[in-house]
Amino acid sequence: MFRKEILKRIQDCFTDCVENFTHCRIARVVKEALRDGTPALDILEYGLNPALRVVGERFERGEYFVSDLIIAGQIMKEGVSVLEQMLPKKGAEICGTILIGTVKGDMHDVGKNIFSTLAQASGFRIIDLGVDVSADRFVEAVRENNPDIVGMSALLGSTMNYIPRIVEALVKAGLRNRVRIIAGGAPITQSFARRAGADAGVNNAVQGVEKCREWLESQRDSGHDH
Repeated sequence: MFRKEILKRIQDCFTDCVENFTHCRIARVVKEALRDGTPALDILEYGLNPALRVVGERFERGEYFVSDLIIAGQIMKEGVSVLEQMLPKKGAEICGTILIGTVKGDMHDVGKNIFSTLAQASGFRIIDLGVDVSADRFVEAVRENNPDIVGMSALLGSTMNYIPRIVEALVKAGLRNRVRIIAGGAPITQSFARRAGADAGVNNAVQGVEKCREWLESQRDSGHDH
């Protein structure tokens, strides 16, 4: 129960900071949670991530504006910077390559960057295409880099509808069967990801990295490259 109260305090602090960024205390609250023994991954998965989802939902309802999303991104970065040194590290072992980008029309990179940080800590090599990435750019990058996994990030309900177009472009280019595809972002569900032609959909970075590790482990066990 005590841990739930700590995580709720983090969520409340996050939304308070969006509305009054000049008095943002997120770094202090995250440090307090760590001192109280809350694991860094729990703070990320059950504290910061749900708060970021709330901000995205309020934006979709017209309660928040683009400026609020930008502030939320900054708050998230501040919280994650406190956690980074506490996140588990796997050393130099590279277990696979993930090509990742935020889809065309979406300029948000916070969720993508958190996923990338966690994935690198778990032993993945990350190729980051940045934000506002077109289907053609994804196709070109898959051809050039031959990744194991392609990650597509979208924060908004409107931009996630571009994901099926990227999958379709990979199919047309004859590249779809060479990679696993994971869609990630606040509005993403597993059922949407399946309809879009992806292999998995997640709305938090921790689950996303766990899914990618599962894929690579099963791939190694079966002795196949892709």
